[in-house]
Order: sequence, then C-alpha cells, then structure tokens
Amino acid sequence: MRDERAAVPAAVPLSRRARRLVIQNLVIASVFISGLVVRDLIGTPPLPLGVLGHEGSTIIDGLNGLRLLRESAWARAREEACR
Repeated sequence: MRDERAAVPAAVPLSRRARRLVIQNLVIASVFISGLVVRDLIGTPPLPLGVLGHEGSTIIDGLNGLRLLRESAWARAREEACR
C-alpha cells in the first residue's frame, strides 16, 4: 500500500487485477507443462528442452506478475476506485 492512506480504495481493483494475473499465470504454466508432458509421451525430449520449457514458463509468469508493480497499474486502480 506504499504507506499511503489514499491508496486504500485502490487496493480493491488492484487485488482484482492480481487475481486475474494469478489465473493467467496458472493457465500459462499449465499449457507449458502440458506441452512438455505430451512431448514426453510422444518421445523422450532432451533434458535441456524440458528445462528450457519449464524455466521459460516460470520466467513468463514472473514477468506477467511484475506488471502490477508499474506505476500505470496503480494509476488505473486509483481511477477505478474513484468511479
């Protein structure tokens, strides 16, 4: 909340956006892991491919979550709280 009382009303829309991001991250990770499982069932994937796929999904999830730290996310949440 950045130690600002004025930011409290912005917490509700921001928390809703955070929930959507968590769901997006779960879907992204599930798609990557499912793809790796299918690849494993078809044939043995090389270990670097499996590591790259798993770690790649982790990096994408992390970057997706970092979008909430941008100043524009707070500004948008404040606008939604004022409505």
